[in-house]
Amino acid sequence: PSPAIVEGLPEDTSLEQAEESGTFEVDRTSPISWLLAILLVATLVMGGLCGVGVLLTLAANSFVQNLNSYEQGVAELIDWLREMTRRQVSPEFWDEIRERIQDFLRTFLATYVESFLSGFSAILFQLVLFLVYLLFWLFEPIPVSSPVVEVFKTYLFLKSLICLLFAALMSGTLFCLGCKLWPLFFVVTFMLNYIPEIGALISGLVSLPAVLLDASAGGPQER
Repeated sequence: PSPAIVEGLPEDTSLEQAEESGTFEVDRTSPISWLLAILLVATLVMGGLCGVGVLLTLAANSFVQNLNSYEQGVAELIDWLREMTRRQVSPEFWDEIRERIQDFLRTFLATYVESFLSGFSAILFQLVLFLVYLLFWLFEPIPVSSPVVEVFKTYLFLKSLICLLFAALMSGTLFCLGCKLWPLFFVVTFMLNYIPEIGALISGLVSLPAVLLDASAGGPQER
């Protein structure tokens, strides 16, 4: 048998002896192992990018299709607030706020979403360039000491796992509440959770308007 690459054993140690000693280790300098690792990473990255693209496309299409519901939700919420504060605040104040919010939804957000959908091919092209850069980095890794690499890899893996879990829980909650923009908040929550301490709080606050302004979910008091 070919010699095994082990720690603390002679180079001519056989595979059987290495396995019996419990210190068997795969030869990571083999071209085959490097090729498999690169293919695995490329597949995972490409799958993740495609998943993000699909989620963003679903969210953008859903927002365009349900824009009228959010405009109606804004009007209902403003009318409810005006009724609750009719003795403290003048009705003209709430009418002005409603007009500004509805104009914002009709002009800025609608135009931005349409521009995003029309330029989605360019975004995919940028993602492909990112993948190519990542492959070059894999072929020529940056020289960094092994302990630093291990700490960084462990932190990045655990942080990504927590972000993925929290994003799944947040988007699942929005889906159960009937929010049509749950795919968008999966991506937003996943990215914001990389911010230490306040990322989860920000993602929760950002998701509130998507629920409170959705008229299809019921009246203002129910929302």
